[in-house]
Amino acid sequence: MSSDSVHARAMQHTLETLRPQGSAVASGDSLNSSNTLPSAIDSLTRSRSRSVQPYALIEGFFERFSGKVRRPDMAHHAWPQTLRKSKLEAALVKQGFCPDPKTFHQLSPVGLAGTPFVFSLLETTLDPNSDPNGVLYCFVCSAGGRNPFVTKSVEPSPQGTLDVIPVPNVLCIVTKLPLFDLFFRILETVRSFGHRDHVLKYLNWHGLDMLFADRGVVPEMAGVDWDDLRRCVRLSRPLADEWRILKTGATLFTENILPGAFARWQVHSALHTLLTRWPSLAGDTLARLLVAMLLEQKVLLIGDVDQVSTVALLLRALMWPFRWMHPLLSAPPPVQILDMPLLEATMPIVVSICRLHDQWGCDSVYTLPEDVVVGILSNDYVHVSDGQQNIAGLPASKIRFPGDYHASFTRHAAEVRRALANGGLTPDEAVEAIRDAIGSQVGRLAEIVRRYAAWNLSQLLAQWKASAQAPEEWEESEERCFQRAVDRSNFMEWLSADSPLELRSSEAAAFYETFFQTQLCIQLLAEEVAHQWHRSGANKS
Repeated sequence: MSSDSVHARAMQHTLETLRPQGSAVASGDSLNSSNTLPSAIDSLTRSRSRSVQPYALIEGFFERFSGKVRRPDMAHHAWPQTLRKSKLEAALVKQGFCPDPKTFHQLSPVGLAGTPFVFSLLETTLDPNSDPNGVLYCFVCSAGGRNPFVTKSVEPSPQGTLDVIPVPNVLCIVTKLPLFDLFFRILETVRSFGHRDHVLKYLNWHGLDMLFADRGVVPEMAGVDWDDLRRCVRLSRPLADEWRILKTGATLFTENILPGAFARWQVHSALHTLLTRWPSLAGDTLARLLVAMLLEQKVLLIGDVDQVSTVALLLRALMWPFRWMHPLLSAPPPVQILDMPLLEATMPIVVSICRLHDQWGCDSVYTLPEDVVVGILSNDYVHVSDGQQNIAGLPASKIRFPGDYHASFTRHAAEVRRALANGGLTPDEAVEAIRDAIGSQVGRLAEIVRRYAAWNLSQLLAQWKASAQAPEEWEESEERCFQRAVDRSNFMEWLSADSPLELRSSEAAAFYETFFQTQLCIQLLAEEVAHQWHRSGANKS
């Protein structure tokens, strides 16, 4: 076996570990494969019988120490102790998803300049038996100057002498809750304590009860300000009410309540960060990158670490109820992963970096593979190759919402940004305005899928009633409904009759034809067929 094929197999294995399992059609399978429907049915069945377990505020905490140590296991601290020698510890420390202090504090573009950021891992990294589509959010920051346990390293000065330079440790909180401001504030709180395990236990014990309470009495701990933490939970009232699902742990996991809630929370937190720090990105750039992901393109985000991680996580959350089923690196990954030719992968992928990696052999974005959509965030610019075409012949320059929808959103976003800059809108009001505007575009696509699934079911049921066949001969009818639904020509004919204005141009037709062939669209269609089939009672006829 050649070294190239071995390298390719190693890269494929690595990318598969970063990809949600159990829901996507396997890479290379036909989109007309029947594998998608059984997985959707199984997921629906599990969701009806599974109760939500109460969520901890913090799933884990790691501190990576600076300086040389004699034993590798002494180079970091893990809380709780059960995380020692766990798969999560291996991913964060051994594989380096949580950067070591030297890498974290080196100036960009070589290092991360000590900039706090968020990255995500699959929930199965924490527990192999957990939701294969679940996500862990890892918040990283420096231990900072107030940490009494900051170690020191000896490094040469520009004059050639040896200077003792403080190198702060690196802290990482792991949680299932996508609340950016809150967990960075919790990190600020935790790093001021010498005995961090004690305050972590305290926060976990009281966290779910206290964060959304108007007031409450808890045992006081000097240095923990609950009112300050509550102010960091930037959620509108409807989103705040969803917290009770987690607090009680008694609500059935139905209708995708929790994944939908988490997506909305993440949009709110990430969009707030975007609008307050990089508002210009909340317009054409955001929309075009979102469309690229909805069309399952390879997407490369280039910018400062906090910028790329915010945008990557925001884009994934904005896609709901569609789900990104491919590798997503929401922050610069460890160097051993960057050394792989990620952009030559045979599957869609999102990669976030601070600069082009030397091993890729590309000195500019213009020499990257043609099928990569590049978001140069520092310049508020999306680059697509002139030679790129999608599977339905949609020109790369037209990777945007079809018809007038894209222009309408960008105009509205510009008005919102002006109002925010002039004080006409608060940041929270601007977040809701942008969220609703771009969410309506994704919601429109999801509604098309739902209507199409309902139409296919109605056609089959009408055929069923007109048939003289016995019900037992229709055991495979649900599968037949799905197979009929995934036929691309059926979809385009239905869309032409149902919503002719959606296909007013050849570019719009190419967009929908491309979109319908994505795994994220087929997965939602399979879930809708299964859900509507069971809800109709056809399976009991």
